[in-house]
Amino acid sequence: MEGLLGHSDLSVFHTSSPADAEALLKRQRFDLMLLVFDEEPSVGFMDMLSKTRNLSSHRDLTFAALLTKPSRTGIQKALTLGAKELIIAPVDPKTLARTVRELTEGIERGLTIAGYFHDIAPIGCEIEAFGRIGKIYLNPFGDLQLETDVRLPEGQAIKVSCRMAQELGAADFEYTVTASGQANIYYNYSNTYRLGWFAGPERRHHLAKWIEKSKDVFAIPKTKVLWITEKPLGDLEASFNKEIFSVYAEHPHRLSLVYLHRISPRIVIAGDLDAPARRVLEQWLGSDRESRTLVSTSVTAPAGWLHLSEQDPDAFKNALIYLVKPSMKERVTEAVKSAVFFSRKSDYSLCAIPIEARVTAISRSCVRMEAPFDFEKGVVLPIRCPALEDPRGYGFYAKVLATKKAAREGFFSLTCEMLSISDARNPIVVEFVESLDKKEDRALERKPRTEAIPQGKAELFFLKAKPVARNLGTIILAIVGVGLLFLLAYYYIPRPDYHSTQPTRSIEDIFRAFREAFQ
Repeated sequence: MEGLLGHSDLSVFHTSSPADAEALLKRQRFDLMLLVFDEEPSVGFMDMLSKTRNLSSHRDLTFAALLTKPSRTGIQKALTLGAKELIIAPVDPKTLARTVRELTEGIERGLTIAGYFHDIAPIGCEIEAFGRIGKIYLNPFGDLQLETDVRLPEGQAIKVSCRMAQELGAADFEYTVTASGQANIYYNYSNTYRLGWFAGPERRHHLAKWIEKSKDVFAIPKTKVLWITEKPLGDLEASFNKEIFSVYAEHPHRLSLVYLHRISPRIVIAGDLDAPARRVLEQWLGSDRESRTLVSTSVTAPAGWLHLSEQDPDAFKNALIYLVKPSMKERVTEAVKSAVFFSRKSDYSLCAIPIEARVTAISRSCVRMEAPFDFEKGVVLPIRCPALEDPRGYGFYAKVLATKKAAREGFFSLTCEMLSISDARNPIVVEFVESLDKKEDRALERKPRTEAIPQGKAELFFLKAKPVARNLGTIILAIVGVGLLFLLAYYYIPRPDYHSTQPTRSIEDIFRAFREAFQ
């Protein structure tokens, strides 16, 4: 695998240890993270990915998953962990290498097949949108905080499928969206909602008993810390007790009011900030400054900021604990009265929203659907469509490329690319499309694969472009090289004698001389 991924312009880091992967993420920035696993990702990797999703080195990192032995639950877990690309083995190694290059270089694959959509009589299907449950409210009892990439209007009735519902003997729970926002988001989804649960006394009693016996599923809410820094935290990450703190790190140039309002940190740590970052921070603090603790690692701390030195990790750690101690008891008491919080590493918080939709147009690799909700771009959705049932048994999946309002009132049209991003297309879809257009070349039909990605335990590959491929030094060297090239040409290419009757050199001779001079 390393040989396959190791292009000349890419650095490849490989590990099968979650602890080593976490250490790498703290110390370096990468362009792509590729998790290779069989039926399901290990608990260790799931925990590691959940914990590091908000580190500065992980925020903008593209996460792709390659399944060597795909299963429906394994795919669901990969998607809920944040995978934006899904690759199903066996896959042609050349296709994988090309896909990796596209992902690391940030190339958006356009809809080159847009003209080949076939409008069809609508086919009923069900799609699933994933999310995470943050907490169960105690007043009114049973309401949920849900985070997801679906845009849900207030007052909308929805269903939520989760492990909690299954253990209470229900396929799903029915809720109504009572409030929406983008603040206090823990799981990197785009939207947060409060869902009202209108269950009877008996169901509420069962839920109360389930909460009582499932105490290890829940956790005391942590204090959010935002560290504004240009580099990964590295060893300083160990200064934060993860039972108490939830750590976010952000580059000062990417600091924005939207981001600050979303995570709403209680403690802000920063060194010397430039004027734009300082303005954004001051604007966010506003009149609510007293409820925040501001820590400066700079020798010259601004007025109202506490000074802590990074040079002494133990003192730094003790000072952080001291800062949160006075408010800890008060916050825990308030949390116990208001809600129970799911532990981030517990898979009980994973959930799905089943949505009725219909396929209205199709091609070999894309579908258009009408759905009652809008979605964020890049969301990967499982599609269950009886008319296009996949004989491989794990269904097919589509990535949202674009959305717009549909002709039907209250519905949205979703243009989606079918996954995986390999030649592993759904054969039923291929057959169906070919039946719609007999004139189309049948050579595109799925071909048997001669080579497969080997199966194995869960492994993680980090890839990044080598500095020589992207930095300013390369550009300068290239300019200097071109200058030297012309200088060599000036001295080594004979100039024409304007008084001579001999013909001047052809353009081919000039380029040949350039090549010889360069070699």
